[in-house]
Formats: sequence, C-alpha cells, structure tokens
Amino acid sequence: MTHVTIHGYDGSTEEFCKKTKIPVDQFREHMGDFEDGDKLVWEALVEAAVETAMEDPQFRQFDFRQRLLSVYYLFFENCGLNAAFCTSSIDHHGKLKMVSVLSKMKEVFTHFINQAYQSDSLFQSSQIGQVINKVGDKVYGEGFYSQLLFLLDFWHNDTSPDYEKTDLAIEKSVKAACDLMDLTPVKSIFDFGKFIWQERIQK
Repeated sequence: MTHVTIHGYDGSTEEFCKKTKIPVDQFREHMGDFEDGDKLVWEALVEAAVETAMEDPQFRQFDFRQRLLSVYYLFFENCGLNAAFCTSSIDHHGKLKMVSVLSKMKEVFTHFINQAYQSDSLFQSSQIGQVINKVGDKVYGEGFYSQLLFLLDFWHNDTSPDYEKTDLAIEKSVKAACDLMDLTPVKSIFDFGKFIWQERIQK
C-alpha cells in the first residue's frame, strides 16, 4: 500500500520485490501482480469492518439495518484512514477494472449480508423477507453490493470535511433501501433521491 501510494503502479513486480527486499518466490505465493495485491487490500478492508462490528457486544441484538450501518460506517472509516491508497487504486483501475479488483471484497460483503438478514427474525417474517427466501440469497446480496459500490463512488468524490456527506449518504441510502424492502411509505426514498440530486447539481 505504501509503495503504490508513493510510486504508483509503474514498474514490474520484480522491481518492487527488489526495492522492498521481498524474495520474488515469496511474493508469488500470495499474488501474481499489483492487481492481486489490490484485491487483497480491499478484501481486508471489508473483513476488518465486519470483524470489528461483530466484536461489539450489542451486535447480536442489532436488527439488519443496524448491522448494515455498523459495517458501512466502519468500512468507510477504514477507507478514510487509508485514503491515499484507496483513491490511488480507484483512479488507476477505473470503474470497469474495479469490478475485477473488488471481486474478493464482494465475496466477503455478500456473505455478511446474507448472514445479517437471515439472523433477523423480524425481517425474515416480513413480506419482502418471504419473497427473498423464494428467489434466493444471491439476488439480495447483489442488490446491497450495488449499494456499496454506489457509496464507494460517492466517497471517492466526497470533498466534505471528514467525509461528512458520505456518512449522510450511508444513512439515507440504508433507510431508503430498508423502507423499500419493508414496503413502508417511500418518503425516505424521495428524501435520498433529493439528497443525491442536490449533490449532483452542486458539482
């Protein structure tokens, strides 16, 4: 991460190993190139967020919405702490290539999503929960992963102090998504849409 932040992605893995005094064969045990390295970092950022959230004694009592918010806030806090690397990775690979770079992160996140909603008995008994049980977990995980990608793009473009607008986007998007799933009035969805529209107008 430090190497990429300072030197970018120029040069071969052999040159990187020489600079860092890491044996090439040891490097190859874990990754083939810098893209593999990025995959491992993004995976670790989400894993750290999930593991930290689960260490909270209150986590088991949280409903699905609270668990999702906890992981989102922790993940984007991790991104903020490693902003130089994260922005370098996104800028270098671009949106299309990032689909591949984030593949390992996706596996961890969708697994968390499926576990989180399955352990929420109130949500399981809801109308939308019964629908999800019929269509399968994959569709549900994919939906929230799309939300995570949207929030990551929002974070990447957020210039507010301490990413305050990203925190607001997280809160509004999760509320809108959960309200929509619960088939409750969609005021929060319009509120979220208005927030995003205003952000786009300002930029």
